[in-house]
Amino acid sequence: MLAYLVFGVLARPALSQAWLPASVYPTWAAAPSRTITLDYDSSKSDVENGARLAAALRDLVPGDGLAVGSGRWSVVSKIDITHQASAERPIWIYGKNPASRPVITRPDASQNCLNLGESRPCRYVILRDLEITGGSYLLNMLECDHIWVHRCYIHDGGGVGISTQRNCSHIHITNNEVANPGPGSLGEGMYIGTNSRLYHTTYSVIAYNHVHDTRSSLHGDGIELKQGCHHNWIIGNLVHDTKYPCILVYGTDDNDVNVIERNICRDSDNEVLQVQGDAIVRDNICVGGVVAFTSGDHVERAQYIQVLNNTFINEGNAVSLSQWSGRPNMVFANNACYSRSGNALRFGQATTGVTVAGNVVFGATINLPPGADLRSGTGLEDFVDTTWDGSRLDVRPVIASPLDGRALVAWRSARDASGNLRSWPSDIGALESAASFVGDIARVSAASGGEQKLSLAAGTSQADRIYLVVGTLGKASPGFLLAGYAVPVELDLWFSFTVANANRAYLGRTLGLTDDQGRASAILRLPPLPVSMRGAVFGHAAILMDGVNFNYVSNRVDLSID
Repeated sequence: MLAYLVFGVLARPALSQAWLPASVYPTWAAAPSRTITLDYDSSKSDVENGARLAAALRDLVPGDGLAVGSGRWSVVSKIDITHQASAERPIWIYGKNPASRPVITRPDASQNCLNLGESRPCRYVILRDLEITGGSYLLNMLECDHIWVHRCYIHDGGGVGISTQRNCSHIHITNNEVANPGPGSLGEGMYIGTNSRLYHTTYSVIAYNHVHDTRSSLHGDGIELKQGCHHNWIIGNLVHDTKYPCILVYGTDDNDVNVIERNICRDSDNEVLQVQGDAIVRDNICVGGVVAFTSGDHVERAQYIQVLNNTFINEGNAVSLSQWSGRPNMVFANNACYSRSGNALRFGQATTGVTVAGNVVFGATINLPPGADLRSGTGLEDFVDTTWDGSRLDVRPVIASPLDGRALVAWRSARDASGNLRSWPSDIGALESAASFVGDIARVSAASGGEQKLSLAAGTSQADRIYLVVGTLGKASPGFLLAGYAVPVELDLWFSFTVANANRAYLGRTLGLTDDQGRASAILRLPPLPVSMRGAVFGHAAILMDGVNFNYVSNRVDLSID
């Protein structure tokens, strides 16, 4: 068997991402030192209550928390929040009852509903559990830093949902819903940065928002990040039913990169996800649209882009890449590209210097670089439950499908689209498959030893295969390559023992045939072990073959020694 081993180099540098924060939520959001409660006065009109709210906002000082009661607060005068608070004493403006948010609105579109930092900078302000509707732009940030917009419902205005129009930094936009922001107007859900390129938004986070229904607008991008904005993290957003791209990201003007990851984008009248460059694009699920994913020259040149572990599905074209040839650091790896009747992966020109590695395609391919590493998919049956139009979106790979366990470690992302750590070996596409190999326990005592029962369920495609359980003594690692499969164990003494002693000594039923459902079971029996073995980890995986070819390698199962 060892004669079949094929070794590979499994490490490669990536674009810088050391600037990414540990959490999408700010670290400076200290609790208010003084809470002011503003309840709706039912004896007054909505406009009168709106005037009370405007006055209360003007009077806030650092450390204040304004708890706004349920009701409709209609503001006629312009609201410009310009407080300059601090990390130690931020200002909170929030709904008193999150289940019944206060509605902040305007009767017309002559002004934006809420402005921050227009007449002077605004710093360290939190907006939480508010409903913002009406007016022109719904939430307009100008000269701002350290603003947190959280769990707000922002909808039905006459412009843009959330915008940044001057230099902004350290803005956190998290867990909001933005819907139908501007029928008949520009109508972007979020418009971050400026078209003039004079101002930029930097070191900011757009995370776990639900942005939808922008089709009635003139432009209607879901989330648009303009040229020159840099060090921004767009993660975990659900964006759908848009006129222009669900997410559109320009370049950074050579100011390092933006990171776009774990977003679900579907059902656009345009591209679903479009990224010009200067970006890491990973673990996104993009379905439908004219093209599921596109990248190329837009405002500036496409360059420095790594597109890793995404799932792109479309009835027409899945992926279209233009002007990538000869540009620095262009990588397209570990992606699932599925087209029903168009191109799975199309390059618009020659592809000099482009890395194309570890991808699975279903559909036509055009202008691939020499030596491009591709594998053919078999159709949507490679996924647990998805459709070409995105009405169902369980894009976990089916066990033993062409996607399962075949990702190249060189370009593997650490977590999948659900935020879960990827297993060894890792899957191609945005999500990891269910485990095909499991153990009934994960720990045994060194003093007493114990048994771990191992169960393999590889599916009917792996029926009547020869299986061999191999092991290693050490923590999880990429392992080695075997005929194109990553085997997640090291070639150590325990590996040699498991190969030489299958079905003997401590190894029960570790070599045999799977049944007609691709199932098998094995057992690891450990005797009492020396105290020095405490903290050790045994890892095992199953290799399946038909006598000539290797057909599948399972995930790794660990057993820790206490």
